Amino acid sequence: MALYKWIVSAIVLLTFTSCSPPPKEPLSIAVNSWIGYTPIAYAQEKGWIEEKEIELKWTNSLSESKLLCKTDLVQGIFCTQYEIRSDPDMAECLLAFVTDISYGADKIVSNVSLETLKKAPKIKAYLEISGVNEDLLEAFLKKYKIKAEITKINGTQKEFLKIDRLPYPAIIVTYEPYASLLKKRGFHQISSSKELIEYLYIIDALFIESNSIDTKAIKKLQSAFWRAYDRFKQNPREFYETVKPYLQGQSFEDFIRSSKEILWVNRIDEKMLKYLHSQKIKILKNDVK
Repeated sequence: MALYKWIVSAIVLLTFTSCSPPPKEPLSIAVNSWIGYTPIAYAQEKGWIEEKEIELKWTNSLSESKLLCKTDLVQGIFCTQYEIRSDPDMAECLLAFVTDISYGADKIVSNVSLETLKKAPKIKAYLEISGVNEDLLEAFLKKYKIKAEITKINGTQKEFLKIDRLPYPAIIVTYEPYASLLKKRGFHQISSSKELIEYLYIIDALFIESNSIDTKAIKKLQSAFWRAYDRFKQNPREFYETVKPYLQGQSFEDFIRSSKEILWVNRIDEKMLKYLHSQKIKILKNDVK
């Protein structure tokens, strides 16, 4: 009789176990240390992002984030529309929500003056290839009519911080917080996304693979982002101290300065919607207002 009861119990247990759905994997998202993504870092540090729903993977560059997405190691990526546009493999990614527009925080720095660059027969350009850095470089060359032979050197922003004195004309295509640190190493700014806005319009956003949409998790992440942004407006110093480990050593003063070089965007208006459609960017409908 005892054996019979054990068998019945085992059958019942197996029945319920087999009917239970497997644990849901968290939505994995790549994000780098761009000034416009710091509210994500703040929200994570405050425990507002549930690990069972969202797994954040921090990277040293947009190109590294893009590689994680292309190799299916993440299902989402914080990046610009240029990373999506530049690669057919990412064409099906949907814009989930916008964070900001670059208005000076994407920069080009150099070891020589702009006039020297205009006269130079050859220039070495350090940048993250296949993304917004390349578009920024092309816009810069076009605006200032630079005809030099350009040698592109691919790398991460963290690698560029190790560049020391160079014996030849060079430019580094960079962004905050790295730009502030490069200036402290002797480079000086010669242009930015603000001066080049007539040539390119840089929108930062969360993009999700079309087959990995988790509306509930995305909405929670968006809510946490803007909750963190409110904290930044209320207490910039406390916000900075919380996200400082993500800023590669950027000072509070430089952080505040660079935060004024982006335009925070909490919704997509009709003008932006029209522009994104012209860029062939696909959008999750619930973000349009």
